[in-house]
Amino acid sequence: MGDIDKYTIAELEQALSSIDRAAYPERAKKLSDAMEQKSQRAASLEGELNAIKGVQHKPLQAGADFLDFVGSFLCSWGLLIGLLGLAGVFGAGTVTWNGSTVHGFGALFATLFVLAIFAVIVAGGMFLGYLLFNKLRRG
Repeated sequence: MGDIDKYTIAELEQALSSIDRAAYPERAKKLSDAMEQKSQRAASLEGELNAIKGVQHKPLQAGADFLDFVGSFLCSWGLLIGLLGLAGVFGAGTVTWNGSTVHGFGALFATLFVLAIFAVIVAGGMFLGYLLFNKLRRG
């Protein structure tokens, strides 16, 4: 097996996945321990490097991050939906509610209602994806 300290984490993972653990439990344990030590060392070095660069990983702030997603949705789609509602106020026939075209201020209220519902749904989905991504990234 040679000097185990010379192997990379990827090489140790490959060796550990291909070894017969039942036949060679000592080697499997040695590989597993070496891989754990190297992983801890890599995490420590990454932390030191981030400290030198001045990079700080902020903890996840659920409420603030969700509001960021809602705000980004409102900025991107809110303008378009707001323009459609404004056009509906002037009778352009751009807003349909329950199968009929809505005009006047009812069109504006309908578009604002739809915008609020979609903002919460889409931002919620984005936020759940963000949480899942953070969970997978940090292990």
